[in-house]
Amino acid sequence: MRKVLLLQVAYLPVCAMALLIAWAFFVPHYSSVSQHLSELQLLEHPIALATRFLPVVVGLSIMVFGIAVLIHDSPRMPFTGATALVFGAANASNGLFVAGDPRHGLYGLAMFFILVPACYAGEIGSRKDHRLAINLSLATSVFLLIYTWLQFSGLDPHGYRGLTQRIAVLVIFGWYTFAAFELLKGFRSKTS
Repeated sequence: MRKVLLLQVAYLPVCAMALLIAWAFFVPHYSSVSQHLSELQLLEHPIALATRFLPVVVGLSIMVFGIAVLIHDSPRMPFTGATALVFGAANASNGLFVAGDPRHGLYGLAMFFILVPACYAGEIGSRKDHRLAINLSLATSVFLLIYTWLQFSGLDPHGYRGLTQRIAVLVIFGWYTFAAFELLKGFRSKTS
C-alpha cells in the first residue's frame, strides 16, 4: 500500500504542474514569463478551470504523501508527514479559492513547501547511502527560501516573476518525485 501512495506522488504533482505550465504558453493575452500561474484562474479560457482543478489534485497527492510517511515507521518521519499535510492542504486551497482571495494558499501556509524537504533531510537518516537525499533536500529548501524571500522583498524581477515561479514550481514538485523514489528505494531494499 505504501508503495502505491509513494508512486502516485512521484508522478502526479510534477506532471500535472508541467502540463499546466506548458499549456499556459499557448493562452492568448497571457505571459508565462511575467504572470503567475494563479492569474490563469481569472481568464475566460478553458485553462481557468484546469488551474482550479489541478492544484486541488496536486494538493491531495501531497497530502497522500504526508500520510504515507506518517503511517510507516522506517524511517520515522512525523515532521515530514505533518508539513506535507499542511502544504498539501494549502496547495489544494490554491484551486478552491481564486487568486486574490486571502484563502488562496491558506493565508500563506503554502510556504510550508520550504519545510517539507528540510524535515525530510532531518528525518531520512544519516547513513552514507542517504547523503545525496539529505544534500538535495537541504539545497531544495534553501533555494525555495531564497525564492520566497525574493518575492516578499520585491526583488523578484517584475517582468520575470512568472518565469521564476515556474522554475520554483518545477523544483518544488520535482523534489517530491526524487523523495518518493528515494523512499521506494529504501522500501525495496528492506523487502529484498
